[in-house]
Amino acid sequence: MASKDLEAIHLEKVSPDSPQLSIRDEGAGTIAQDWDAAEEKALVCIQYFVAASSVYSLAYFQPIILRQGMGFSYAKAQLLSSPPYVFAIFASILLAWISDKIRLRWPVLVFQSLTAVVGLLIILYVHAPGVRYFGLFLAVYGTQANVPGTLAYGQNQTARVEKRGIVSAAMISIGAAGGITGSTIFRSQDAPTYLPGMWSTICMQLLYSLLTFSMSMHFKKQNKLADEGKKPALEGVEGFRYAP
Repeated sequence: MASKDLEAIHLEKVSPDSPQLSIRDEGAGTIAQDWDAAEEKALVCIQYFVAASSVYSLAYFQPIILRQGMGFSYAKAQLLSSPPYVFAIFASILLAWISDKIRLRWPVLVFQSLTAVVGLLIILYVHAPGVRYFGLFLAVYGTQANVPGTLAYGQNQTARVEKRGIVSAAMISIGAAGGITGSTIFRSQDAPTYLPGMWSTICMQLLYSLLTFSMSMHFKKQNKLADEGKKPALEGVEGFRYAP
């Protein structure tokens, strides 16, 4: 009896008149046609690239700053590398919860990015080892937290499930190239301060904040136009609104 019920459900799903199939076909057929927001998706990919590049660069620089900048041994430097990441986990979860509560992504993303900038400046220009280590907590949290946050941000601005898969794949692929950037901006000839690499990471975080804020204001404007009936269905989906 159960097998007959499952067979009936299967036949219903693959039937030409099935609503599930019609929705799926409609979505697949419009992926190429309604790609009006290609520029927006490209900017989201750049946003993720910047976030990932900063994570890679800091991961490369952290052991150096602990050993050369603060004078710790190799073993102690390895041990002291972990606490900033543990702090980043709990802080990220807390800020993600706040973001869900206020139903906004961009204020949290920009806050985390600017927190990273403050941490990097502390590492770069303060000489007291304890204070520099505190700056490392801020920098690691600010950069790490924006990686999953940016992925969620990109998904929130994409209407169709099919397009979300494409956007996610594009973001992760482009973000992987951030490893190349992050590992090349810290050159041995710039030791021990690695000023060009540090300022490159700071500038990337400032660019991240600017991109996030600008895109979010654009998305809010698009939502307003759709609410007023001045713009057709966003991304071809009735009732969809961006979630900046």
